Amino acid sequence: MYWDWVTDSTNPTQAAVFDPVLGFGTNGVMSEAANNNGHPPLRDGAFASLRPTYWNNWTEPHSLSRHWQLNGGFNDLHSGAYNEESMALVNAETSYDGFRIALEGGPHSSVHGGVGGPAGDMGTQNASPNDPLFFLHHAVVALAGAGSRRKDKRLQWERH
Repeated sequence: MYWDWVTDSTNPTQAAVFDPVLGFGTNGVMSEAANNNGHPPLRDGAFASLRPTYWNNWTEPHSLSRHWQLNGGFNDLHSGAYNEESMALVNAETSYDGFRIALEGGPHSSVHGGVGGPAGDMGTQNASPNDPLFFLHHAVVALAGAGSRRKDKRLQWERH
C-alpha cells in the first residue's frame, strides 16, 4: 500500500490507508485510553493487535495508539499543511536548508501531529516508529525530497 497524503489531504480520514478492514486502521478509542497507559488504542485495521513496548524513552507496553486531530472536516489531521498548495511552497524553495526546513516544519511534522496527536504513537518523536504508518509517511517525505532534487539540480545535497 502507498499513501499519497497530498492527494488524500482533501479528506484524510477517508484515505484508503485508514480503512478499518484492509488498511492500517482508523483512530484510537479515546474512552479506552485510561486502560492503555493514557494512549487511545487502535481497535481496527491490520495492526489493531500490535503492542509496542516503548513509549518515548521508557518501557511502557501498550496497544498501538492514534489520537487524530479532528476539526469537523476542515483541516482534519492538520491536512492544510500537506495539501497541494503547501507542497508547492515547499517545492519552491531554492536551497537545501530552505527546502528541508519547509518540509520538516510543515508537511512532515503536521502528519505526525495530525495522526498521532498528543497521546498517539505517531505524535511523539521517539514512539512514532511504533506505528507502521510511520514508514509509509516517511516514504512520501523521501519521495518529496528526491523529486525536488531531480527537478532542480541546485538542491543536490550541499552537505551529507
